[in-house]
Amino acid sequence: MKSFFATFLLSAGFCFASLPGGAAEEARLVDEPYGVCCHVTRGEKWDAPKLYPLMQEAGVSMVRSDWDWRYQEDAPGKFNPKYDLLIENIFRGGMDFLPILPGNQPKFGQWAWNHLDDFGRFVRRNAEKYGEQIRYWEFCNEPNAGGAWNPTAEEYAPLLERAWRELKTVDPELQVVYAGLAGVPVDWVEKTFKRGAHRHFDVMNVHPYCSVPEQMPQLLQPLQELMKQYGVGDKPVWISEVGWSATPTPAFYLDILPEAVRTLGLEPADIRIALVCDAKRGFIQGMDNFSAENFPEFAGIHRISLEELKTLDPKKFPVLIPARHEKFVLAYIPELVRYVRDGGTLVLPSGLPFYFDMQLDGKGGCREVQVNDKYMADFHIGWDAWWTNPAVPKAETNQRPAAAFREKFRWSDKDSTRAGRFLSTRNLKPGDRFIPLLEADGENGTFPLAGIYRLNSDLKGNVIMMTGANIYHTNREKQGEFLPRAYLCGFAAGAERIFWYCFRDTGRARNHFESHFGLLDRDNRPKFAYQALKTLTRLLPGGSTVPRITMRNDICLATWTRPDHTRVWALWSAYNRQEGAPVTLRIDGDVTAAMNHLGETRPAPNSGEKVTATGSILYLVGPESVTFSGE
Repeated sequence: MKSFFATFLLSAGFCFASLPGGAAEEARLVDEPYGVCCHVTRGEKWDAPKLYPLMQEAGVSMVRSDWDWRYQEDAPGKFNPKYDLLIENIFRGGMDFLPILPGNQPKFGQWAWNHLDDFGRFVRRNAEKYGEQIRYWEFCNEPNAGGAWNPTAEEYAPLLERAWRELKTVDPELQVVYAGLAGVPVDWVEKTFKRGAHRHFDVMNVHPYCSVPEQMPQLLQPLQELMKQYGVGDKPVWISEVGWSATPTPAFYLDILPEAVRTLGLEPADIRIALVCDAKRGFIQGMDNFSAENFPEFAGIHRISLEELKTLDPKKFPVLIPARHEKFVLAYIPELVRYVRDGGTLVLPSGLPFYFDMQLDGKGGCREVQVNDKYMADFHIGWDAWWTNPAVPKAETNQRPAAAFREKFRWSDKDSTRAGRFLSTRNLKPGDRFIPLLEADGENGTFPLAGIYRLNSDLKGNVIMMTGANIYHTNREKQGEFLPRAYLCGFAAGAERIFWYCFRDTGRARNHFESHFGLLDRDNRPKFAYQALKTLTRLLPGGSTVPRITMRNDICLATWTRPDHTRVWALWSAYNRQEGAPVTLRIDGDVTAAMNHLGETRPAPNSGEKVTATGSILYLVGPESVTFSGE
């Protein structure tokens, strides 16, 4: 099978076929390609002076954070000098700064796209004051994520144009960075381009969060093709957020799910859970990062592809988890309905299921389309929120097990985030019933956050569902393995700068997905990912040639040349292959150093020697040529 790396790199002009030895004129990384996100103008502002030296030690040169209009300009034309001290502290810390404007907005400027003159004054004042020190300016964070506080694509285009005009008036060399988009929403970008946005930015910018790093090129390719169509294909692309949360296994999987299964008359110890894992085809919201250790009470797991859903037998695999959050390939909804109709138990662990359709292109890529709750009634499930039902609270309190389960599992309210969305029985049919598992209080009563839809109508199976963010992403070890692979894949795919999200954990709550993305924990202790970044920035410093990657049978081999003319190679196995894969290396030239992703010394292999490729990169420093063959 032709790899998506090969397809992408060839289309981008990389000399993929001549990997060993390299080309005479290879593209080079920018001098300072490594950034991090850190809330140094918000939650980390007091600790920031302690964090800047740790950033520099890891090879990071630029920090990204919100620059809140609300706190900077108290009233029209009245600026707060104390808030300006935050940005001065960044410069004293030796860091470059990528501000995200407008951030939180003042009442007189809500919302910025409706107050372009006020917004323009705010932008110009910043450019005049800090333009010599801040050369790149990002406008809006994830506006495509929805909500009244975010512009639509149609509203974003004039906002970007106004920002462009203000910055370029102060200094034509100031760089406008397009909004950091949630995912890579090509349709949303094209809507802004149709309104002229392609003429008003210098750097494109996305957040290609995915299941495994090797999916990043396939996410970026449609965007780059769109940019070419609009004549801006030569503009750089940045990734201003990417990362993996090192979340402990959520209590939903450890405590709630086993009890829910027992309630249905099943014994977890007798069940292997079926998980949909199909990253190779472009389904990047599957359960690829899950292992059996996340289900300690069950007999194990069984990974299946999307196509295998068509023949999945509920008697053999009575429990199925199709996705880890709200995105699914909705072309396979009939297969899921058939599974539940025939008695299977569908587990929908996080958020509002099937809210986004991942439309596969057959080449390893996909487009993401929001469809809301279009398919929930097919499974007799439903939801409520304060904006759909005025009786529902905006934020629940006192999360706890439902009465029938208070002696069966524990749930710590302090370790959990507010869901804000609740389960509804509106789509039940005669014969169906609903069993609450987890509930919370609101001003108008008690509302379910998790429950069992026990179906006995046209559907004969069950649905176990929870609206909270129970997104187990990966553990700390795997986060450390993913980091260098993400940078290598992103650079190889054409990203000029990449910012890890985020530098330090933002909280301590066990079940809070957002709390565990950091390279450091909340007490500033480095995680494996921090050491992995230090190793990578030493082996792949700015000014190196852009990594080129070949991939065959899930084995990846990357290579680049450092500014000191030393050749470096990186070998690993993609798709979270637990057991590793044996490969035989052919090496031309001396290996002067061999190490893993953490910089720990490994035996230098000889040419013809067999090694095991795993998710942990094996770096080889020095040889002129490395090739591999597998079994």
